[in-house]
Amino acid sequence: GDADITSVVTRANLKQVQGQPGVKVLDDVPGASSSAVFLNQAIAEPKELGSGKLDGKGIPANFFSDLNIRKAFNYSFDAKKVIEQVQLGKGEIRTMALPTTYLGYDPKIPSYSFNKERATAFFKRAFGGQAWSNGFVVNITYNTGNIGRQTVAEILKANIEALNPKFKVNVNAIAFSELLKLADASKLAVTIGSWLADYPDTDNFLRTFYHSEDGAFKGRVNFKDATIDTLIDQAYATNEASSRATIYRQVGRRAYELAPIILTPVATGFLTYRDNVKGVEENYNGQVSGVWGTFWKNLSK
Repeated sequence: GDADITSVVTRANLKQVQGQPGVKVLDDVPGASSSAVFLNQAIAEPKELGSGKLDGKGIPANFFSDLNIRKAFNYSFDAKKVIEQVQLGKGEIRTMALPTTYLGYDPKIPSYSFNKERATAFFKRAFGGQAWSNGFVVNITYNTGNIGRQTVAEILKANIEALNPKFKVNVNAIAFSELLKLADASKLAVTIGSWLADYPDTDNFLRTFYHSEDGAFKGRVNFKDATIDTLIDQAYATNEASSRATIYRQVGRRAYELAPIILTPVATGFLTYRDNVKGVEENYNGQVSGVWGTFWKNLSK
């Protein structure tokens, strides 16, 4: 009763307040963030590479520059298991790094799903067969204490290592501040992160994840595609909504084809508040998130 509105971090924690006297829950609102596993195509830290070769003891700095490796990692990820284990059945699988309520989101774009046969096939093609025959050691790093990201990393580790005994995936946890510094400096091979909009516009997501020059995550992926850069810039310079939407769908489809990241499922949103607070549901904006999703000026008690 001390708080009018609260931001409960995980759905597991929601159980502690749901059903309590005087507490209401606005549930099943669209998730207004995007999350991904970042596959760094130009790893700048020698210690992250092990031997630095495809000899079963490390990876080269350009390991993820091979499209076959990126697709193999995508097909090794089990998004449904994350929804079950972390999001307690309340999550959505995206086709692009964009909330489903935003302009240009295209549900018709294919999405990668866990497939051992396809993952194996792409691993066998990677680096002319060397990745499969020699094996590799790769690190996945997440921020200490983030159980959801730890689970994502461990699912990838288990599925990849099960394909070939020569594949080794290390899951490492470091402080969030250290992870941000190293990841943005391209010094980590694989990291996990998410983005919550600075402002509710598609450009703020697709530029962040996919643009090679302006993207906030460019240091984490070192992905460059001239077509995607041009499309994002064209949409930014266009005022007409339907034209922008068409361009953004093109970005999403090309991003699927090039697989620079692994899209991870986004938890369905919810908001907890006292039952004497009026106007929460009527004013909720699904393009924002959590306690920011409602106009406070329209609330009353």
